[in-house]
Amino acid sequence: GILGGFISDKAVGRGFRTRHVRKFMQVTGALCNAVFLQLAASASTAGQAAFWISFAAFFGKLQNAGYWVNMVDVCPETAATVMGMSNTIATIPGIIGQPITQALLNGSGGERSADAW
Repeated sequence: GILGGFISDKAVGRGFRTRHVRKFMQVTGALCNAVFLQLAASASTAGQAAFWISFAAFFGKLQNAGYWVNMVDVCPETAATVMGMSNTIATIPGIIGQPITQALLNGSGGERSADAW
């Protein structure tokens, strides 16, 4: 998100290595996201769950400050093209994986069978 980018830019401007800042933002966002999602899962009311999920969403976006900007760091002139290729390639497992998973489930007695899981 915008705040993550602002924090990253300030850290790099103060002399921290770009690589370390990117890794820190990525890891911090991922770990905090996981912690807040676990808190949401164990919440006793819907309001508490929504509260924790909002923090998880924030840290999920904070994680973007360590990931999306890497394309600009690696190849600033062609970052948009590389990002498009990266997203296209990353989509392929999702397209191919679903029919494979369905075939595995069907071959083991269907999705409700104990053997499937």
